[in-house]
Amino acid sequence: MNAFLQQEDNRSPFPDAPVTDPPQTKIQKTMKKILIVNDDPINNLILSKWFKDKTCEVSVVTDGLQALDVLKAQPDFDYILLDMYMPLMDGFTLMKTIDADAELKAQKFEIIIISGGLVADIRRSLKDQNISTAKLKDYLPKPIDFDDLEAMVL
Repeated sequence: MNAFLQQEDNRSPFPDAPVTDPPQTKIQKTMKKILIVNDDPINNLILSKWFKDKTCEVSVVTDGLQALDVLKAQPDFDYILLDMYMPLMDGFTLMKTIDADAELKAQKFEIIIISGGLVADIRRSLKDQNISTAKLKDYLPKPIDFDDLEAMVL
């Protein structure tokens, strides 16, 4: 019987070889922090549950004014899912306000528009209102395709 087969399972067949830790096989994903800005409670419930199932940290607000308060208090979001048509402060006004505020503009988040409106109409409104699209990552029509959302965010 050869010497290799006679070795104990926990001993190296090469006693002079340096001992090293095995390579890490577990891939660590960083938890994404998401702000949902949408006035539809059903969509908010569905989106927040989906993100939590994907181990994301989620905050939900129902208008742009609330979003501003949250962004100023918690400046570490990765993504904002933004409905464009809401009461009090809509998504267009929120984007303008972010662009005009140096502290908000410097935050790392990207915006994903979620809307039932036509993308051509939203693009036209952004252009007509001279709204910067520098923080705009993409557009998702409602109802949301979760495969597309996952490809954008996770």
